[in-house]
Amino acid sequence: YWANGSAINLSDTSHDASAQSIYMSGNIICVVGYQSNGIHNIATCWEGGSGVTLGNSSIDSYAWSVFMSGYDVYIGGKAQKISPSTATYWKNGIENDLTDGRNSASIYSIFVSGNDIYAAGDEWWHGYVTEIAKYWKNGVAINLNDSAGYGSASSVYVVGSNIYVVGSEMNAYNWVPIYWKNNVPVSLTDGTHDGHATSIFVSGSDVYIAGYVWYDNVTSVAVYWENGVVVKLTD
Repeated sequence: YWANGSAINLSDTSHDASAQSIYMSGNIICVVGYQSNGIHNIATCWEGGSGVTLGNSSIDSYAWSVFMSGYDVYIGGKAQKISPSTATYWKNGIENDLTDGRNSASIYSIFVSGNDIYAAGDEWWHGYVTEIAKYWKNGVAINLNDSAGYGSASSVYVVGSNIYVVGSEMNAYNWVPIYWKNNVPVSLTDGTHDGHATSIFVSGSDVYIAGYVWYDNVTSVAVYWENGVVVKLTD
């Protein structure tokens, strides 16, 4: 990771490793991702520069998102316990599965508000025929698209009683970037070009969403939306 432009290495060159998410609380910096042991990729949390593996060393696991609340550290990801991956989060290193392993699933974002734990991701149904965008609140799953299509949730943010989730859903031809506010979908494009919404932040009454769109169907353009109005960051 980089602190004010200066790079800090979390692993050495002996095996592959990747950092996926970072959170700072007080003077504590927590970075999560995964590192290889030569055979499997293992979900890992680096705190204070020291890496602690979260998953079993004999299976693949990945950490995609981290959130800190008080003295508690919440990490969302997946673990390949059997053939399909299981949507998994770790609280202070203790593993919690949100799916039973019958379908491949993953957590891409985790958020804590008060005593409530929110995790956003997706689950494949019917033998990888349909992909369901979903979030879990305290372990209870809420599906955001129907079982006949494809969808994925990338990020979750909670303000008071309002739950915001962003991701994408497939129409007849293209991926459409979407956010759901309290489970109600709002499309961010007209659906004529592929696009994805990847991250969300809410400040007061303003909703900011990052993502990308293939306007010419060849090159992706980095964008963000402020209250639904798109701002292009690249040409």
